[in-house]
Amino acid sequence: MAIEILWLNFILFYVIFPTFAKTCYINNSGHCCEHFMLIENKCKPCAPGYTGKTCSIPCPTPSYGSECQHSCGTCSPCHHVNGCSVYTKSTFTQQTRTTPVITFGSKDELTSTPEYPQKKKHLLIAFFSLSCLVVIGFLILLKIYMKKHCKKFTTLNC
Repeated sequence: MAIEILWLNFILFYVIFPTFAKTCYINNSGHCCEHFMLIENKCKPCAPGYTGKTCSIPCPTPSYGSECQHSCGTCSPCHHVNGCSVYTKSTFTQQTRTTPVITFGSKDELTSTPEYPQKKKHLLIAFFSLSCLVVIGFLILLKIYMKKHCKKFTTLNC
């Protein structure tokens, strides 16, 4: 019974809870979690748009932003920090010369992209894992209960 409780504590504190936390600790090999880098012996989050052990790798397309959690969807190009860019072209006439002007803006307000798709996935995995652990724990306790009562009452068919 004590082993099951220790196992459950291990799963909860080292597998499930870190999924929800925004902190990261140095592991046994001296490395930080994904999207964190080691600065002054502490794990610090990467700047938005970057990942890797030294936070030097841009988010892979189509991801962008903080912890590479936003998705550009199908827009192109997808900037690793800002996401989708809206290009508008206009011309200004001044003394018979035309000068093209290109402006950049964020496409976030124009389209709704699913936010934090990876975190939702982690949340589902954590919920499913915790549910399985609860069911397994219940079955173990039921088995222990049945064994104890079968020893007391030999007339029961166990």
